[in-house]
Amino acid sequence: MRGAWIRAVRVVLAGAVGAAFACGGSGSTTTRSQPDSSATGAPATGAPATGAPRGAPSADTARAAARAGGVTASGLPFAPPAKPLLATPIAVTSSTFTAGGTLPASTEFNGCGGGNTSPELSWSGVPPNTKSFVLTLFDPDAPTGTGFWHWVVFNIPSTVTRLPAGAGSKASPVPHARSGYTDFGFSHYGGPCPPPGDPPHHYIFTLYALDLPAIEGVGPSSTAADIMFALRGHLLAQGSLEGRFGR
Repeated sequence: MRGAWIRAVRVVLAGAVGAAFACGGSGSTTTRSQPDSSATGAPATGAPATGAPRGAPSADTARAAARAGGVTASGLPFAPPAKPLLATPIAVTSSTFTAGGTLPASTEFNGCGGGNTSPELSWSGVPPNTKSFVLTLFDPDAPTGTGFWHWVVFNIPSTVTRLPAGAGSKASPVPHARSGYTDFGFSHYGGPCPPPGDPPHHYIFTLYALDLPAIEGVGPSSTAADIMFALRGHLLAQGSLEGRFGR
């Protein structure tokens, strides 16, 4: 049941990404072939979308959805995200940009003229019983109705407290860690690339501390949905750092 649901989500998302690219850029990407819509029960996506789905939430609504459940484009509530065991957030910082500040052009997607270099990230204040980390980068303002996942890293060892700038270019940003499948259609970091003229988008880096040394059954083809589902019941604490970028 879960597999069919995820396949259906991928079908819908593929149509939106093909047109909006979550950014309006001209860079090319590699996408996986779409499942047969008759097998998933999802609508066919042969014709590219021309923008956000009809009735899609506003940027503010999408941002709220990313942080606290929110609503879908049809007005139905999203399932609430996993809740951490501890209320105290992990402190996430960067020497590349300041919290709430503008991400530099070096982090912008190379298909849109940037360097596609992931920023330096550091963290502290993690629970002592942490066994591993998950890191994600999400844009809730992307014109897809569901946001856009730019980066997914899982099985980061608990001894790691920092990712250097550029670590996202590798399938394994640090030893033993693995990169998941992003909405760009590849398994490594993809930087900001909002549509020209949009208000600056919000890019949310979130670190999750888990009580598992490794998430089983996931790999380079696993999406953020797969990873977020798998961490339920194992989330000790989390923390976020937000940057902005516009073109």
